[in-house]
Amino acid sequence: MEKKTENLLTTKAAARQLCLSPQTLEKWRTQNRGPRFVKFENKAVRYLKSDLDAFVAEGFGNV
Repeated sequence: MEKKTENLLTTKAAARQLCLSPQTLEKWRTQNRGPRFVKFENKAVRYLKSDLDAFVAEGFGNV
């Protein structure tokens, strides 16, 4: 059985998957753009692989 945490990517890993810089994802987060992300109580930000896949499938829809 696959662990759910295996689908959580750091900003750096998500940026690498999208061929973007981590700074681009950080900027988009402040502008409410880009792929969905999860922000934890300790302020850690993670991206679900399925959300990144959907973002790509939508053709980077909301940027």
